[in-house]
Amino acid sequence: MIASLLAGNKKLAVIGLGYVGLPIALELARKMKVIGFDINPARVKLMKEGIDPSNEISSETFKGCDITFTADQDDLAAASFYIVAVPTPIDDHKQPDLGPLLSACKTVGDHLSDGDYVVFESTVYPGCTEEDCVPILEQRSGLTYKKHFKVGFSPERINPGDQTHTLATITKVTSGCDELSAEVIASLYELIITAGVHRASSIKVAEAAKIIENAQRDINIAFMNELSMIFNKMDINTFEVLEAAGTKWNFLRFFPGLVGGHCIGVDPYYLTYKSGKYGHHARIINSGRDINDGMGSYVANQGLKKLVELRKDIQSCKVLVMGITFKENVSDIRNSKVVDVIREFLSYGIAVDIVDPLASPEEVRNEYQLEMKNELQPPYDAIVVAVNHDEYVQLDEEYFLSTAELVLNSNQITNVETCHDSTKIIEMLKSKEYSLVALDINMPNLSGKELLPKISENFPEMPVIVITAINDVDNAVECMKLGAFDYLVKPIDDEKELGDQPNIASLSLGAERKFSFKHKSTKESVSLSLESGSLLLMKGITQKHWQHSLPKTTKVSEPRINLTFRAIIE
Repeated sequence: MIASLLAGNKKLAVIGLGYVGLPIALELARKMKVIGFDINPARVKLMKEGIDPSNEISSETFKGCDITFTADQDDLAAASFYIVAVPTPIDDHKQPDLGPLLSACKTVGDHLSDGDYVVFESTVYPGCTEEDCVPILEQRSGLTYKKHFKVGFSPERINPGDQTHTLATITKVTSGCDELSAEVIASLYELIITAGVHRASSIKVAEAAKIIENAQRDINIAFMNELSMIFNKMDINTFEVLEAAGTKWNFLRFFPGLVGGHCIGVDPYYLTYKSGKYGHHARIINSGRDINDGMGSYVANQGLKKLVELRKDIQSCKVLVMGITFKENVSDIRNSKVVDVIREFLSYGIAVDIVDPLASPEEVRNEYQLEMKNELQPPYDAIVVAVNHDEYVQLDEEYFLSTAELVLNSNQITNVETCHDSTKIIEMLKSKEYSLVALDINMPNLSGKELLPKISENFPEMPVIVITAINDVDNAVECMKLGAFDYLVKPIDDEKELGDQPNIASLSLGAERKFSFKHKSTKESVSLSLESGSLLLMKGITQKHWQHSLPKTTKVSEPRINLTFRAIIE
């Protein structure tokens, strides 16, 4: 068979020209005559023009290939060796959807001849090839399995968007229905796989090997996602924890995030389905799936909590979601978990703008009934950087500061912290990088005039706001003499005058006391409340981007202190 293919006496056909099938077809087409078949005429038209519809392969790769692209099933009659690389998704009930695979089997079976080979690359549960696919091939062709035609399984290992681990550089697992077919199939792939071939002992072993590759990764990511939830409650940076733990040689480097796409987010369900047929409930696999399937909702709700903390009217908010593909640097939107984030926001009446430099607006509309924006329409109350496309990774802090009030990703870092124990303040300030201190002088354990010089001495560049109550004026006078703060907010009812200075605001006791941070570009700001007797530490506000201003004296009947600022969650 291999000699006839290389001599051009026989042809090989690849059924399904997506991110798996097209690279295989092109590589083999440098060695033999190949028929590239896809049921989508529009995709076939693009490939005839040297364009990869998935945007994974350059036009240069198409050159020098002896390949005929077609959507006409009759053209498959000229083939003697078939490679099936069609999707194997799940249905709405998270059960295996073998529709595309079984349809491909019917198409191949209609053209199968004595002596032909059929190799499946589509990910399936163990036993699917011989129990579900082979009977259709026999029925449609009228031929007998093993006697008239051979079957093998060689699972795909393509990693979309990865330009390092490509088809030729990844070891290929191969298998056949008998010793002869196993050797023929392995020999075919050895023509194009420089990393080598691993000959599995049976088709079922090869099927099982593939399914656990992605199930293992899914479970490990689920563990990281659960850790991120735990550490978020503890106010611990998950990524810093993983960085520290990663210094041990045998620590596995996985990270929290959304798990979508047509591999990791789908394949485990094929294994749990088959295990259920044998009466076994796959507890760990199902638990991992439950965690990962819920991450979209979790991320959105973390954002909602932050908006509530900022005293936002939720139904008046507008959120920008950056990225909707299932992973970074690809155009594929299938089974994207970003959609879960979007729909969670929409369920609360929040307006959502979606942008993605790689996704097709038409495909997003058809697949999810969502509309993408051609350009940003700021300001936004929050930004969710859902997919780390290279275009987004290169954006700097100033870009986000000029676009939104809140930037979120799956691992939140608190941007506002309060402290009611003044003895811990300096320790807190040293442990993290804060951008501003708002201090109520009437704090337990330590007076403002003792604390402020310490803050000024240790953190001379940090803006400090002092808020006084009516019985703290003497204390405030002492603080003012020290020059250890940037702005002072005092009660208007206070009989003592501190002088007419630009950095002192007099507001009625118990009134709405505002200190504003106004962005130099957007001129916008938002409000935050601070309980009396506490210290407020705010991150993400830098003098580089912000100008300070104080309101005029005013009287209102709001019993809380409001500090106005714009927050950025890193």
